[in-house]
Amino acid sequence: MNRKFHSPQGFTLVEVMVSVSIFVLITTIGIGALMNINNAYKQSRSQRIAIDSLNFVLDSMSRQIRTTHHLHLLNVTIHQVHRHFTLLIRKNVRLLIAL
Repeated sequence: MNRKFHSPQGFTLVEVMVSVSIFVLITTIGIGALMNINNAYKQSRSQRIAIDSLNFVLDSMSRQIRTTHHLHLLNVTIHQVHRHFTLLIRKNVRLLIAL
């Protein structure tokens, strides 16, 4: 009795290459999407920190304005250098806001 019994032992090279290519393509798209989400999170976080800092400054200024009897604000100058704001209220009074 000479029977040839054929059972598949594995995958062909073409099948493996196609499946690896599909895996790499899906992984690349997924990593790109995660990087975009991370960048958007960082940008929104820095904007939130800036808004919170400016809200704090405005609240402090409004509290000082409400509680003071005499307020002399003739010239208020705002300078921005990179992520820092400097408010020049008077000659010797400066308020530095770092974002």
